[in-house]
Amino acid sequence: MSEISIIVPVYNVEKYLENCIESILNQTFKDFELILVDDGSTDNSGKICDIYEKKDSRIKVIHKNNGGLSSARNAGIDIAGSKYIGFVDSDDSIHPKMYEVLYNLIKKYKSDISCCNYKRTYDIFSKEHKALNLKEVIEMSNIETIEKLYDKDLGVRLVVAWNKLYHKRLFDNIRYKVGRLHEDEFMAHRILYNSKKITYVDNELYYYLQREGSIMSKKSYKRKVDTLLSKSDRMRFCNKVGLTSMSDNICKTYEFEFFNLYKQLLNEDSENAEFLKEIRRDFILNLYILLRQKDIHIKEKISCLIFAISPKVYRICFN
Repeated sequence: MSEISIIVPVYNVEKYLENCIESILNQTFKDFELILVDDGSTDNSGKICDIYEKKDSRIKVIHKNNGGLSSARNAGIDIAGSKYIGFVDSDDSIHPKMYEVLYNLIKKYKSDISCCNYKRTYDIFSKEHKALNLKEVIEMSNIETIEKLYDKDLGVRLVVAWNKLYHKRLFDNIRYKVGRLHEDEFMAHRILYNSKKITYVDNELYYYLQREGSIMSKKSYKRKVDTLLSKSDRMRFCNKVGLTSMSDNICKTYEFEFFNLYKQLLNEDSENAEFLKEIRRDFILNLYILLRQKDIHIKEKISCLIFAISPKVYRICFN
């Protein structure tokens, strides 16, 4: 059994896939299995996966119907046979020493998750790697890490899935939410809370390709809705596990962002009706947290209560 399972969800990335796979196969850390999950690609991505599987015995390929990034990651987790798990997106690439560094951090500091910085890149064929001098390592508890999720500099590095190495047991009862955009935002607080210690080093060892047409580059109301729902999910989670100060901080912005998005959806076409229903159902789940929040003015609490009872009455009273 290998030490690390590296999971790569693959969907219509024939232009970038070989560069991604080669960067993984060229790791100085060799004791890994590479799980390529072809998520119903309609280009040559699936064929490329099969070619590499024949070249290297460490590679396993799954071909499945398209279900999205979360579904593909989950499929990889389900068959991962190693003690540790890492993720790489199929249009990105990694420094030759990334997994060596992350593995050593976990072992040296007895952490459950190790994490590095990443670099935004516009060149898929870049092979230039500067000499690696490790920067200072930061050790954090699970609570400290969750509190830093909204840190201006460190927050996004702690949220994303692909710049980390995880102990596999962290996924025993957790999977990515299928059908959601911003899937990392729904997962981060759960996986971090399950950890006892997280170690972070500021070296840029993951190369995050910026390209047109990627999931992250597309703008839609679906993205806005899922962003709001991920914030809502984190607020309820923190409230449930006793991180009330964190829940309260999220609550302060959630109410404003909810009503702002609700008005946007209301003023658009009727095709947004399902989004309106979805975020209202979710809002009702948050009503208790909103009503007990000390920093929310009594008038705002009344408006929240009226909205939960009847959006039509709310529009009459507050529009």
